[in-house]
Amino acid sequence: IRAAQAEVAYESPYGVIAAETAGSGQESFPFVTWATDFDDNGCAIDPVANYAAGVDLLVAVFGYSGLTEGQEINVYWLLDGEIFGQDQFAWDGGSSGDCLALWFRADEPFPDGEYAILIYTDEDSPLAGEASTTVGAGTFVDDGVSVSGRILDADTGRGIPRANVIILNPGVDIDIWLNNPVESDIYTSAQANRAGDYVLPRPLIRGERYDGIAFADGYDDSIGYLEFEADDEDEAIIDLELTR
Repeated sequence: IRAAQAEVAYESPYGVIAAETAGSGQESFPFVTWATDFDDNGCAIDPVANYAAGVDLLVAVFGYSGLTEGQEINVYWLLDGEIFGQDQFAWDGGSSGDCLALWFRADEPFPDGEYAILIYTDEDSPLAGEASTTVGAGTFVDDGVSVSGRILDADTGRGIPRANVIILNPGVDIDIWLNNPVESDIYTSAQANRAGDYVLPRPLIRGERYDGIAFADGYDDSIGYLEFEADDEDEAIIDLELTR
């Protein structure tokens, strides 16, 4: 397992003991995307939702905030719900940022299955970040549209840092869901970076209607839906506006 972000690259093997530094209690690692590689800043190169069979490298890119220099970070990798790798290191990447690449390179191709990554700041802390993906034939959404864009302040036109987007499973009504939010009803979600840019990790299937909500502290929620037709492009840029 390796980690990298702006101006920092960790080369930490398994079993490294992190420094005993207390965290802020506000640590967060919002997921950005899976990717086939990452750049020198720890940002994604060639974002993907899932991986083809035969890959030997998984890359999960996160944002981060609320971090303290020297505090303990624990990363767990799971295959079909079972831990197959873990790492521990002392944080040295600043309090916040848009790109943190966590990766696992295997000695041989990964088996087909459901993969997940979990991030904790220490053994007793709540989950600070997570993401899931699949490896293998039959895991791709062949008829999907990848969605990205920017969440904007409707008055100023500026991006809203750390704004959020939640897209529900087809058939789930957003008004009903808001009265009883169930995590299993979420199809995909994203948190914007400091510029307000967001990327939905999972493509949306053409011909399906997805209710969703965009929200940020100090702004009114924006509720709507996304639906793509057969002739729509494979990538869609959708900017969202929030009002105060």
